This record gives sequence, C-alpha cells and structure tokens, in this order.
Amino acid sequence: MDQISNGRLEIGIGAGWMDEEYKACGYEFPSMGTRLKQFEEGVQILKLMFTEKRATFKGRHYTIQDAINSPKPVQQPHPPITIGGSGEKVMLKLVARFANRWNCPAGYESFEHKFNVLKQHCKDVGRDVNTIDVSEQLLVCIGQNDAEVEQKWKMAQGMKPFSTTGIKGTPKQLIEQLKKRVAMGITTFTIFFSDFAPQLLITHPAEVKVAHAPLVALFTELLTQAQAAGRLRPSVNPRRTAALTMQTVMFTAQSSGVPDDETAHPITADEVWDFCALGFAKA
Repeated sequence: MDQISNGRLEIGIGAGWMDEEYKACGYEFPSMGTRLKQFEEGVQILKLMFTEKRATFKGRHYTIQDAINSPKPVQQPHPPITIGGSGEKVMLKLVARFANRWNCPAGYESFEHKFNVLKQHCKDVGRDVNTIDVSEQLLVCIGQNDAEVEQKWKMAQGMKPFSTTGIKGTPKQLIEQLKKRVAMGITTFTIFFSDFAPQLLITHPAEVKVAHAPLVALFTELLTQAQAAGRLRPSVNPRRTAALTMQTVMFTAQSSGVPDDETAHPITADEVWDFCALGFAKA
C-alpha cells in the first residue's frame, strides 16, 4: 500500500475492544491484559517486518522466523504508526515506546491529564514527547445556523461517550473550537459527524446534499486557509477538493448535483486518482 500510494500509507493499530469482531473472524476474545501483551508483541513484529530483510521475533503470543516482507515501504524507516488508546498504566506507556502518533479516544474526563501521563511515560523511556503527533477522536455536530446546530445536538447527545467530548457549531464556530484544541497540542483529528448516514445517499440524495452543505463549506474554508499559508499543491482548487473529499472519503459515490449547485460537476476519475495518489498537501 505504501508503494502504490507513493509513500502516503498510515497505520492505525490498537489492542482491540469489540468482541463481536473477534468472534466474527473466529478468534478468541481474551482479557484486556492479554490483548495488551499481544498488541505489544504485534507492534514490534510490525516494525521488524518493515525494516529488516528477514525478521525474527520470539514472544509469548507471536513468533516469526526469518519472515520476509518485500517490497519495503517508501517511507523510511516505516510508515507512521498511530496507536489509539488512553489506558494510563500500560497503553500510554506503549504509545511512548512505539507510536508516531497517539490517537486519544473520545469520552475522556481530562485531555490535559491524559497528555501529562503520556509526557511522563515519554520521560521514563527517554523520548521527547514532541516527536509524537497527537490526534483526537472527535464527534462533530455541524449546522448552517445556531438553530440547526441545537436541533442536531439534541440527537447527538445520545451518542455516549462520544458526545461528552464532542463539539458543535456552524463552520466558523467549529474552526475556532478546533484551533483551541490545536493550541492544547492536538494536531490531527479523527472526525465523525453526528448526522451522517451513508445509506441515505442512495434513498434521499438531494436531502443528503443539503444536509451536508455545511461540511463542504467547512472543508472549503480549511483548505482555503491552507492554500493561503502555502501548504497546498499549486494545482489544488479548495472548493473542488472539498467536494472531492466529501465524495471520495465519505460518500464514495459520484455527485449528481443540480444546475444551481456548486457540486453539479461530477468529480472525474482523473481527479480521484490524483487525490488518492498525491493528496493535496505540498511535498
């Protein structure tokens, strides 16, 4: 994947938490302590497979002998590894040891406290915490005006524990809230929206486009700011890239806009390939 994406692969890994997923694939769902030990061994194997010509590892749960992984990734020494979890005694210690990025799950009581725990673990293992990017799993409730936001938020509040750390507002209000989180040390967001239902794209495409117009506006404004800061490739059009992001990443379908709609022009196959291969940031 790193080869065909020209070095854009990112890896997300955790200790597992949903027993239904384990059972669906025929795996035993062990205790949290066992899953954490399996995770610790697994991430070490992952790094060895990326960096060694022939990788060997002997652990309590996993063992490999002269294992080959070829071709090697474009990114050296390996693609960035994101570890999600907030357990203070074990998981954050593993983040300090192995992660390029820490993804803080939603529902925490205090982000500052969790971050301070991570900083201490980094100090204990002799690592600069600034070498770890920080991301947050974030529920977003977005509307075109305050009344719409409050209407949507009434439904979003039932999405526990995500709503306890979620944010709400119009595009401009959300941008300001995201900026405050960036000031706290969060540099990346794993966002999901409170009212997004993919199946509605098929049954009610016009209504979905209207409902998600604020999202296009938000992406457009963020990309416009990035363009002004010189962070985008010269050929990137913020508005079309915002629509492309919505359609490729969220809708995975072609636009069927109406004539007076800014998204009336369907995203082309060339644009999709260019986006998937190169993204929109400057190299």
